[in-house]
Amino acid sequence: MLDTWSRQKFEPKVNDAEKGRGRISKPIVVEGEVWIGCGAIILQGVTIGRGAVVTAGAVVNKNVESLTVVGGVPAKIINRIQCQ
Repeated sequence: MLDTWSRQKFEPKVNDAEKGRGRISKPIVVEGEVWIGCGAIILQGVTIGRGAVVTAGAVVNKNVESLTVVGGVPAKIINRIQCQ
């Protein structure tokens, strides 16, 4: 059963362009039951699949598949989570 928190979409604030950061045109999508480690950076346009784990300090520049552990700079697959 999915709840309303199972998929989150983060939209940039409109006034970010006024602060010199430029306009971000692609949202970041984080699906349900995802763990994101401290200091991880997720770049624009990336989708983190359901049940994925992003390790601390990782820089995610590509989509992360469901039930996958990624880490590093840039983030690479470390392991796949097996469900029993």
